[in-house]
Amino acid sequence: MELTALPRRCRLDRWKSLFEKFNREESARLLVQRRAQQEAEARQAFDAWCTSTTDQVMSGVCESARHHALEFQAATGRPVSVLYPARPPLDLQPDGAHITFLRLELRGSRVEFYAHRGPGLLPFFHFVHTHDDAQRKRINRVVASLPACYAARLPDGRWELRRAGPAPAPEVASDVVSLEELVYRAFELLIEGIEALPLGPAPTNEHQVLVNASGRVSLSS
Repeated sequence: MELTALPRRCRLDRWKSLFEKFNREESARLLVQRRAQQEAEARQAFDAWCTSTTDQVMSGVCESARHHALEFQAATGRPVSVLYPARPPLDLQPDGAHITFLRLELRGSRVEFYAHRGPGLLPFFHFVHTHDDAQRKRINRVVASLPACYAARLPDGRWELRRAGPAPAPEVASDVVSLEELVYRAFELLIEGIEALPLGPAPTNEHQVLVNASGRVSLSS
């Protein structure tokens, strides 16, 4: 089959159209790549902020808890153990939640303050109260979990702790939570038990923490 010779102008227009098509498609591909790279960088920066914020909150709570543990012992004669990290961090799966623990212990009563964060989510902080249960031989601890707060990212990149769950009580001026308040609530729960803290609707990423007799931790949605 013989190719029909096209006029010069037609040949030039055909090649020009082909080049323009390539340039359009290449521009579209590059735009998709740039957006994907920007999103990846944003996720990486957000994850780095979350990790740094979690470390700051947990370290701040630990420092304050140790200070108040010394005050408590001076006032009562009873030592309060403060341990951070209380156990190795939990990574439930490659892209799953990351959890770190801080523990306060007074005789048979224990409070774990833990940070929980899933991919692309802000860090949430929770209390878990456990105590020895002599009536249940196979599971030696009773576990209850309460939402405490989450870390909100401010426009300037700093963090602020805000209450999780229901709206604050009328006597509470705002939903902002201080590290001092978290430590007080942990000691309150440690001493008075789970009834010391009001129960309310769990946040959207709430879950239950299960601790078996060997101290192993697992989560149930």
